[in-house]
Amino acid sequence: MIESRARSLVKGLTWRMIGTIDTILLSYFFTGVISLSVKIGFYELFTKSILFYFHERIWLRLINE
Repeated sequence: MIESRARSLVKGLTWRMIGTIDTILLSYFFTGVISLSVKIGFYELFTKSILFYFHERIWLRLINE
């Protein structure tokens, strides 16, 4: 099966949702404060998305050398 761009996008978005929910739950387990846990999950979503973008760009440069 060939991976379409739309399928890859949906897989990436759903995986980030799962990861963020996991972070929120773990944060809540450790802090006991739901508002703080949601904030941590929110920041985690953006920072990991940005880090992943740069990670992918670096790998593409390494592969295409």
